[in-house]
Amino acid sequence: PSNTTLRELRVDGIQIDDNCINALADMLLINTTLQSLSLTDNNLSPNINNIITKFISNIATNTTLKKLELVNCGIGLRSTQLIANLLSTNQSLEVLDLEYNDINSTGVQFIAYALCTNTSLQELGLSWNNIRSLGIQFLSNALQINTSIRELRLSNCSIDTMSIRFLTHALSTNISLLSLCLSHNSIRVDDMQLLMTIFNTNTNLRILDLSKTINDISSLQSITNALSLNTSLQDLHLSGNNLDNTSIQPIIHMLNTNHTLKKLCLHNNNHSINDVIELLSSLNNHSLLYLDIDGKQISYTNISNASLHNILKTNYTLTYFRPTTPEISKILDRNMSLTYASIHRNLLDFTLLLLPLIHTHPTFDPYCMLYIFDYTNIDYIHVHHYKKITLVIN
Repeated sequence: PSNTTLRELRVDGIQIDDNCINALADMLLINTTLQSLSLTDNNLSPNINNIITKFISNIATNTTLKKLELVNCGIGLRSTQLIANLLSTNQSLEVLDLEYNDINSTGVQFIAYALCTNTSLQELGLSWNNIRSLGIQFLSNALQINTSIRELRLSNCSIDTMSIRFLTHALSTNISLLSLCLSHNSIRVDDMQLLMTIFNTNTNLRILDLSKTINDISSLQSITNALSLNTSLQDLHLSGNNLDNTSIQPIIHMLNTNHTLKKLCLHNNNHSINDVIELLSSLNNHSLLYLDIDGKQISYTNISNASLHNILKTNYTLTYFRPTTPEISKILDRNMSLTYASIHRNLLDFTLLLLPLIHTHPTFDPYCMLYIFDYTNIDYIHVHHYKKITLVIN
């Protein structure tokens, strides 16, 4: 309790007992510096008693904790209800990760009800829980009221046709959500087509993860058609969807007319080296900055590497490409220098440490060396060796 410098505490995978939880509860009651706490990979289900109630109640009154991770903690209905009560009273917690737990639709109902009055939570992780359509309905209703949630993760949540209908209705009017992850949910062709209608009215969503969701090329075409003229989405994940050479032309068609997308992830599909070269050849100087199209089916021979390098040498916008080689890195370093130089002449720059920026802008992706944000005064972020960043402001 006397420590005034500790900002993050991770107590992961040690099978904490009642004494440890009680000590943490006492600490949280008086500590005013800790901002992030993780109990990931600890089975808390045997501790559903007065001690766990005390622990969560003390978090509810703590005004400095910003991030709480309870991933794979065996959280059941009782703990979920306690956490929901926490959200109803605590207005300082910004990140809550409850992934890989035993949360069902009833548990989600408690959380969704709390979100209707909570104004601080910005990131919610509920992936790998058996939420199903009823739970999605509760969350969707909350999204039509809540204006603070920026990121929602629903990977492998048994999302079905009714779930997509609820989400589509909510996202058509939601004005705050910036990032949505629906990966590892098998989405039917008709449902994907319905989901894409959100872009008819939603102009706020920046990141969409549809990895391992596509069952048919028609689903991909629904995505690319919807995004062809979209001017808001910046980050699209389509990895692990068994996409092959038939997917390249729809993607190229999308990129020919979409000039907002900055990051495209296509790794772990069934693309060949010829698909990679065809896609890269079409980019020219497209606005895309980050392209990941690595996969087991791609064979990089000396001949294909030479072709790949020649194509990249004519591209002056990509700053990240995977897979990479020393030669590719050298080419992309050139791109990054030219891009940065072209904006440096007209705009003021200054340097900040990486950590404060991530706290301020939770959607920041440290793996992209140059990334564009749609915030009021930040246009470009230049990452140098992942330790410092240069902000270029209007």
